[in-house]
Amino acid sequence: MTLEDSTTYQLILRRGKVVGQAEGKVEGQVEEARRFVTRFGTRQFGPPPAAVDASLAAIADRDRLERMFDAIPTAAGWDDLLTTP
Repeated sequence: MTLEDSTTYQLILRRGKVVGQAEGKVEGQVEEARRFVTRFGTRQFGPPPAAVDASLAAIADRDRLERMFDAIPTAAGWDDLLTTP
């Protein structure tokens, strides 16, 4: 029997796939939220400066990005939007 044939190896492999898929799903949701903030923020405030792009790229909290999206209509500009907790 090879290592790949062992039940323990197969269990670890399956668990790793499940965890990887879950992490990928979360990363995809964050990317999508960031894309919407950028898209609709650009409509409201114009294209984001490079520093704003960098700040948005550093945000990994989907809930915060969603709050930022909701704040776009009332924010004074990109800098104001980035203060959204």
